[in-house]
Amino acid sequence: MRQYEDIKIFYDGSDITRYGNLYYIEGFTTNPLSIIKSNITSYRDFYNKYKDIIDNKYISFEVFKDNDRDIINDAKTIASYGTNIYASIPIIKLNGDSNLKVIKTILKKRINVNIINIFTESQLLNIYNSLKNISNSSIIISVSAGMISNTSINPNKIMEFACKLFKENDNIKILWNGCKDILSIQEAINAGCDMISIYDNIIESFTYLNKDLESLSTINKNNFDYISAKQSITV
Repeated sequence: MRQYEDIKIFYDGSDITRYGNLYYIEGFTTNPLSIIKSNITSYRDFYNKYKDIIDNKYISFEVFKDNDRDIINDAKTIASYGTNIYASIPIIKLNGDSNLKVIKTILKKRINVNIINIFTESQLLNIYNSLKNISNSSIIISVSAGMISNTSINPNKIMEFACKLFKENDNIKILWNGCKDILSIQEAINAGCDMISIYDNIIESFTYLNKDLESLSTINKNNFDYISAKQSITV
């Protein structure tokens, strides 16, 4: 994992007990679905359950309200859990209106914010123009690189744009959200990203890291499930 020392790796999932203590995990991103998968219905309960594992690492909890007053109140509550907490707030509301005004209000209250669901350069420019002069709170810019790639658009150009745009803002970090494979980690580093969120399956795929390509031809032949399947099939 030494080759990835230039980027912070965040775990995005519900199995904090299994993956949270891995030495290269420096933070966590969550969403309501991952919380529910833990059979927990309260952000505070989730945080308290895993507090010893989370320790002083980054962790963000998504605000899912759509009214400005509710967004502010929920962000305050989330921030009260600890100084390492980020309130994740979508760049736009469900009706398409911008959340930048309320995000700016929250940041002025010295609450850390993770701006999520970002897909375009125009959205990044809007964030830059709105928040470039705010320096009293930490901001994470989460660009949905994984979902962008699902549209058949290569996210690298957008990620590079984001990294260059906020290069001079020390309090703003760029997160590659939605790592599709291990190669994406290197692409995030090449783009200049500060952070990347990875899922359970990516962590499990680290067993292939730096494998000799010739040796991969025999992996399936040595796999128990593969052998069992072949033995169950007739030609």
